[in-house]
Amino acid sequence: MRETLEYVRREMGGETRGRFMVAHAMSPETAAYLRDAIANAYEATELMVVETGVTISTHTGTGWGIGFVLGE
Repeated sequence: MRETLEYVRREMGGETRGRFMVAHAMSPETAAYLRDAIANAYEATELMVVETGVTISTHTGTGWGIGFVLGE
């Protein structure tokens, strides 16, 4: 999770505002942790947490991912 959050920080490039989505497959505790970390670090104009469906999970396995758009 540290690497995921570090990736977000690098890609944000100093921007503090954005729209975020945390997606997870059978990892609600991890998703909640990432949601809280993002909420504490950025001004999130939108912050969604979604559980992926079976089609995506079949290809990715269990875990998580973060999507974001800068400055929105």
